[in-house]
Amino acid sequence: MGAERAARGGGPRQAAHEHGVDRRAAARLPPGGRAVRPSHRQAHARLDAYAAARLADGAYAARAWRHFLTPSLPWEYGHDRDWSAGQVRTTLNPSTGAPWVLTPGTAQFALSAIQCLALIGDRLP
Repeated sequence: MGAERAARGGGPRQAAHEHGVDRRAAARLPPGGRAVRPSHRQAHARLDAYAAARLADGAYAARAWRHFLTPSLPWEYGHDRDWSAGQVRTTLNPSTGAPWVLTPGTAQFALSAIQCLALIGDRLP
């Protein structure tokens, strides 16, 4: 079965991944919304924070905070996000929540926040 799946191109999950479509995230987009590859800009700000701390370079620190604090895509965390809860019916038990919030993105954002504060918290704009 593995060889057969490989011959077909890896199946629907692989095809969705290669085209940058996360079906769960796509279900949460507004009508007419477009599924694109997720941005890791906020999560990767910690790499610049590490470089800033290791090299004592203020330019890296400024870039880290700029990338972390100014989201470039609609689903990244920002100060002006709409946090109103709505019905979520894509779970086993219907619940309420902000439909754009996903656990992996939230975890990456939180880890980046912790690391940026620990490494370059004294350079917070």
